[in-house]
Amino acid sequence: MAKVKPNFAGPNSYLPTLLLMGPCLGVAGYFMGSAENIGEALVIHSVITLSIGYGLLFIIFNKPWLLSTSWSKWQQTAGLAVLFIVVGVLGSEIEQVVRKLLFEQGPYQFFRLDGGHVFNAILSPVLGFTFDRVLGEIDAKQEPAVVPKPKTVLQKIPVKKGEHTIFIQVENLAYIEASDMYAYLHLRDGQKHLCDYALGFLENRLPSTFARIHRKYIVNQNQVAKIAPHLKGRYELTLADKQSTKLVSSNSYTQVIKAMIKIVD
Repeated sequence: MAKVKPNFAGPNSYLPTLLLMGPCLGVAGYFMGSAENIGEALVIHSVITLSIGYGLLFIIFNKPWLLSTSWSKWQQTAGLAVLFIVVGVLGSEIEQVVRKLLFEQGPYQFFRLDGGHVFNAILSPVLGFTFDRVLGEIDAKQEPAVVPKPKTVLQKIPVKKGEHTIFIQVENLAYIEASDMYAYLHLRDGQKHLCDYALGFLENRLPSTFARIHRKYIVNQNQVAKIAPHLKGRYELTLADKQSTKLVSSNSYTQVIKAMIKIVD
């Protein structure tokens, strides 16, 4: 398995937004009666925004590091939900610590799990999955629909396994799936490997037999067994790999699919 390092650059890029959002929410919270004075409202809401907001973003940008690459999609989703809930509970606890230290008198009860914990434990997965979807859409819009192929193309892709590096021959690939800053290599025999390269990087260096059909997928055209119309002008591709994988193209790549099956308007 590839050694994936934690990604701090991604969540850190949103720190200015979180630092601005906290005081704004504090002002709104003060006028809604969430604190006795404006100073308390500014501090408490800034703490909550930073702790929960940054925690959710860190999880989203570090899914390959936090979750097992061998998990199925539903296991990945369940794992994300648990992590988002933990962030919500920890954020509430950090808020209570700050509130006790600065604004309230009396003993501190460690993890008393009051209504604030429950509210944030419910809200955090909602926000987390929303952020995950929105950030994915932003990445998709930033990627060009068509990228010219360079003269030099990859014939094999390095993959780390423990302390060693193995090389995957590109002709053995069925398709490649994006995973944030990395990509999964899906082989014809059903094996899956995580490599250290982003999908956009690989797309620009693969042979012309590979085609981008979705912001998340590149397919080996030699492994496409069947193409069928799908909903709203999209297409479903069935691959000739061990699992007979089915992938659905996006509207942005309709012309790519038409060229693949030699349809001329």
